[in-house]
Amino acid sequence: MNKISYSQLKTYLECPKAWENKYIRKIDDFGGNIFTIFGSAIHTVVEEWVRTIYNVSAKKANELDLSSMLKDNLKIEYKKAKLKNGDKKFVTGAELAEFWKDGVEILDFLKKKRGRYFPKKHIELIDIELELDTDLENDLKFRGFVDVILRDTLRNKIIIIDLKTSTRTWQKKKKQDDLVRMQLGLYKYYYAKQFNVDIKDIEVQFFIMKRKLYENSDYPQTRIQQFDPPSSQRTINKYLKQIDEFIKDGFDESGDYIDKDYPASGLPSACKWCQYHLTKHCPKFKQKRGK
Repeated sequence: MNKISYSQLKTYLECPKAWENKYIRKIDDFGGNIFTIFGSAIHTVVEEWVRTIYNVSAKKANELDLSSMLKDNLKIEYKKAKLKNGDKKFVTGAELAEFWKDGVEILDFLKKKRGRYFPKKHIELIDIELELDTDLENDLKFRGFVDVILRDTLRNKIIIIDLKTSTRTWQKKKKQDDLVRMQLGLYKYYYAKQFNVDIKDIEVQFFIMKRKLYENSDYPQTRIQQFDPPSSQRTINKYLKQIDEFIKDGFDESGDYIDKDYPASGLPSACKWCQYHLTKHCPKFKQKRGK
């Protein structure tokens, strides 16, 4: 049984050809980079810190050596990525040291401001890295992992939090990007469906951890940016329609991939970070060689 994730849907919406290459042709040479290594490592550390806050105590969480935990997890994630990259060194020691230092700044800030971002009063932890596994049509399932789920017992609200890392602040353009907003809209919908919760009682939030602050800023800056994307039923219905169209185009009635030649979108935003851009797996490469 095939499963559809947000990342798979996002790839298809950005460029069907890239989706075909990755999921049908199984061509995936991307083994990671310093940004993915750092993102995975600090996710692990922050999730353990949050788990300790709620399942043990805030005092014990404060006693955790987060800087050492981050260093250890950076090494683990680097080794994984190095293996995927053909056991070749692709990140320098200086880069790892810089990202570790940035991460320590984030973690120190979180410790100092713990009560602002993860208060204990009227808040309880539901789960960390909870798996969504919800039935779709055509014998498919939607799959996702939710970083942090809290419950506000005073307001009787469930709060779905997705941890993100960013070099600096998310600007207006990124916050207005439907492909970014879509992730938490879908998580909200499928969480409500899987656990039989009223969707109106669920709130969603991107928790953005910033590695760098702007120099000589006239305004106070923090290492954390919180963004609550629009997730009304009308907005979610738009995302569900896109999933339906994706299923219709990419899967047969048995849930198997439809093996065909998918078009490349050619959108600059899609091509910028695409691992297939101007390679033999990209139509633009063939056009370029034909000239």
